[in-house]
Amino acid sequence: MRKKIFLSLLLVFFLILLVFLLYQKKKKILLIEYPKYSSNLESKTNILLIAKDALIIRGKKLPNEKEELILEKKSRSDIINIVHIDFNNGKVKILNIPRDMLVSIPNYTKEKSKKDFNNLDKITHSYFYGGEDLLIKTIKKNFDIDIDRYITIDFIRFQKLVNLLKPFVKIFRIRNLTVSEPAVVQELLRNRYRYPHDDIDRSRNSLFFIKYLCEKIYPQVNPINFPIFKKIFWEVFQGATNLTDSDINKIFIELKEKNFEPQKDIELGVMIGYQANVYLNRFSQKLSCYLPIYEEIEKQIKYFIYDSINITPKFYLDDKERFFIPEYVRKDYTLFLDTVSLKINVEILK
Repeated sequence: MRKKIFLSLLLVFFLILLVFLLYQKKKKILLIEYPKYSSNLESKTNILLIAKDALIIRGKKLPNEKEELILEKKSRSDIINIVHIDFNNGKVKILNIPRDMLVSIPNYTKEKSKKDFNNLDKITHSYFYGGEDLLIKTIKKNFDIDIDRYITIDFIRFQKLVNLLKPFVKIFRIRNLTVSEPAVVQELLRNRYRYPHDDIDRSRNSLFFIKYLCEKIYPQVNPINFPIFKKIFWEVFQGATNLTDSDINKIFIELKEKNFEPQKDIELGVMIGYQANVYLNRFSQKLSCYLPIYEEIEKQIKYFIYDSINITPKFYLDDKERFFIPEYVRKDYTLFLDTVSLKINVEILK
C-alpha cells in the first residue's frame, strides 16, 4: 500500500516537472523582444500636448473618391498640457496652462513687466500667431520650461482617435459622465459652460480624460500587441507631431521596465491664476483673461517640471483647494492704460 502511494506521488511529481519544463520551453519559443530604439530623449522629457480649435472649412475630393476635410490654417490652442516624463523613476506629471492666461509673447507684446497685464496677451494667441514654434518659445520665455517634443490634435484627429480606441475602452468617462460616441466626447470636453469655472474646468476635464484613457489603455499594451497601438498613434498623429518612432518605443519600453501604473504614477495640475476682465491694449477692448499668480506657479513648475521634492504645490483640480491671492491680480485692469504715457506724466509732475 505504501509502495503504491509512493509511486503515485512520484508519478505526480514527474508530471508536474514535465509540465514545468514544457512551459519553460514554450515560453522561450514565444519570447517577444522589445522593439529597438535610438531615441535622443533625455531621462527627463517634456512633451507639449496641444488641442487646437481649427474648424472645418471645406471638403476636398480625392482620386479614390473619398473626401478629405480641410481645416482652417490658423487656429487657437484650446488645451495646452505639458507632459513631463521622468524615465528614471517611471513617473508622469501633466501641468496644464489655461488658454486665457496672460503672458509675454516674443516679438508681439511690449510690456514693461510681467505684471503689466494690459500689455500682455493670452497664451492661446501665441499659437494663432506662430503655431507650435511660437507657443514653445512663449512657454520658455514665461516659465523657463524646455519643450522636447509636441503633439497637436484637432477635431478630426480627436474623433478618429476615439473611434480607434473605442474597442479597447468601450465607454469614455469625463468626470461623472460616461459616453460612447466620439462627437459627444468631444463636445463634453469642449463645452466649458456646464461648469462654474469656464476655461479652468475645461483644463481640468482634459487632464482627467487623459489620465482615464491611460488607465484604460496602458494595462492592455504588451510587447506582442504594442505594434497595433503604435499603428493607431501614427494613423492619428502622422504630420502633427515631431515624435519619432524610436521616441515612442523608448516611452513604452522604459515605463514598462519601471512598472509604471497610470493610476498611481500620473499626477495632474492646472497652473494657478485669477479670472478677471482686462482691457488689452493690443486689441483695444476688454476681454476675459486669466492673470497668473506667479508665486504659486513657481512652486508648481519646480514640482511638476523639475521634480523638486522640497515643494508642496497646489494642484488646482477642484474648487476646495485654497491658495494665496496677491493684491496685484485684484486691481482693476478694465480701463485703458497706456503705461508709457503714464510714466511720462508722472515724471513731469515730479
